[in-house]
Amino acid sequence: MPAIHKLTQGDINRAETKVAATTQPIGGLPDLFRLSDGGGLLLHVRYGGAMTWEVQVTVRRPFGRGKRCAVGLGRYPVVALKDARRLAAEAQAIAHEGIDPRKALKDRIVANQKHRPTFKEICDLTFDAKKAELKGDGKAGLWMSPLENHVIPVLGDMPVEDITQHTLVSLLRPMWQDKYPTALKALTRVGIVLKHAAAMDLDIDMQVVAKAKALLGRSNHSTKNADAMPWLEVPEFYAGLDDDRVSHLALKLVILTGARFSMVKKAHRDQFDGNVWTVPGDNMKGMKGKTPDFRIPLSKEARRVVDIALAESKSGYLFANENHGLISNLGINYPLQRAKSPATVHGFRTTILSWMQVNTDAPFEVREWMLAHKVGGSVSQAYNREDYLEKRAVLIEQWGEYISGGSNNIK
Repeated sequence: MPAIHKLTQGDINRAETKVAATTQPIGGLPDLFRLSDGGGLLLHVRYGGAMTWEVQVTVRRPFGRGKRCAVGLGRYPVVALKDARRLAAEAQAIAHEGIDPRKALKDRIVANQKHRPTFKEICDLTFDAKKAELKGDGKAGLWMSPLENHVIPVLGDMPVEDITQHTLVSLLRPMWQDKYPTALKALTRVGIVLKHAAAMDLDIDMQVVAKAKALLGRSNHSTKNADAMPWLEVPEFYAGLDDDRVSHLALKLVILTGARFSMVKKAHRDQFDGNVWTVPGDNMKGMKGKTPDFRIPLSKEARRVVDIALAESKSGYLFANENHGLISNLGINYPLQRAKSPATVHGFRTTILSWMQVNTDAPFEVREWMLAHKVGGSVSQAYNREDYLEKRAVLIEQWGEYISGGSNNIK
């Protein structure tokens, strides 16, 4: 008699590990390999990590050798090894009576298996729960994009309870080195989704992400900082910018204030009062509802740029385009591209910091506040409410005079 019950749980676990190390189908077949338990019971291991049970049976006929057919028994681990053996035995018994077991067992399996939420369904629920703390209720799509671009297309239909560290390793290993920041962001988002699933009392291993990181290992990716224009070159570049172009004016305000492009992009006439630009917390980098407004002092040159932009503003926004939409990244980068400069818009924040370090004796805290950087831990931040506006105003004026006049005589 052929041996039965040959499989062990260790064999199945090793199969999962093998799938995690495979990046493409073997021979182009849907199955990577099959594991046999004997007695016609097989576990199909498919590309992408899906594992399904099947038993080969012969439906008895009054005459002849009978009809051979394959009966699906469900997906592992929804159907565990012991359950698959029980169902296989039932299928064999039904077939021996001359009845096709496929329909008989299918109805029973469907009835016994409750709906198991998929990863995509839990992603949507997680996003709905997080909308309140995301800028613009997450309409920009930045929070969901790592999941939508890299995870959901592969794991979206998988029951969230079936996701293991091996599943994530198989998905992310191809991009762990070449696209590490993207892969890490996707893995972090998966962790948040799994945490939400656990809060719903689903059977989730909360160590899955940590285990996946351990299996993926260290990345050789090195972070490249934004290219910054040397501060000695800024006056000449600034002089080449025109006052009659929206993109040029927007870039001027970035250079003069050290503000992030996202802050300049959404600059509105209501935010300006005299020589102070108050950026709403929702336009700042940070969590929605937990980031305070930020005051930026304006130099004479910055005030002049703002006044020009205000005179031509559309819908109240200083840098709206002809269609009344906000200026794009491409638009503000155009002057740098035209000048064939390797510098980036964001790099001007580094430029102004370098200028302060070389040419001023401004304290560290003031220099960091110039760029809206947090200083100290949460406790010191809670007690220190000073934003150094007056001291920053002096530095901003000196920087504006240097840029627009070429003078570097710092008092």
